Amino acid sequence: MADSKTKTIIIADDHILFRDTLVMYLNAARPHFRMIVVSDFRELFSVLDHSKEDIHLMLIDYSMPDMMSREAFLKLARHYNHIPMAMMSGVADTQDVEFIKKIGACGYIPKTLSAKNVVEAIDNLLSQKTFYNAVPDNRLFTLQPNDNKKNLTSRECDVVDLLVTGASNKEIGGELDLKTVTIKLHIRNILKKLNLRNRTQVALWANGKNKNEA
Repeated sequence: MADSKTKTIIIADDHILFRDTLVMYLNAARPHFRMIVVSDFRELFSVLDHSKEDIHLMLIDYSMPDMMSREAFLKLARHYNHIPMAMMSGVADTQDVEFIKKIGACGYIPKTLSAKNVVEAIDNLLSQKTFYNAVPDNRLFTLQPNDNKKNLTSRECDVVDLLVTGASNKEIGGELDLKTVTIKLHIRNILKKLNLRNRTQVALWANGKNKNEA
């Protein structure tokens, strides 16, 4: 049985790199948190149906296997509205954010935030506050090529945003409505422009850039 200081959080995300990195950072920054990790909506509903402890917050990736996102969030709002929930996503638009607001979600956390800012957002949500960010031009927190030496195009910035979340080439293509071969070409150009060797180095570069701008 958890003590009164323990906060139990469900992290529902099928992007392993992002999910495991978040859990590792929370374990270090907030050792009194207990994380329950699931990778799809089926696992999420199973945990909710069988859990015998208080759950203080659900952090849910907007796009996971097994169910349509809006259908899943509506079901959560109907049957588990006593548990605060927030959406996480590497790419979301105004309509998605307005939808989760309308059904009572307490926040939206962009996956492109620095780890420190994500923890601060979670702290706010656990304090019964909301956490939403402005949505410029129907996009959320895309990297801006404001460094002339980098000179990434807008589409390349979109690809970098999704690389940070741990998405595969196929998943990135699905999010951006592009073919996998096109995503490979974008990544090749990104590596050349940034003078990096692989997608992991791109993610580390992007995380460092976001942290400096936070």
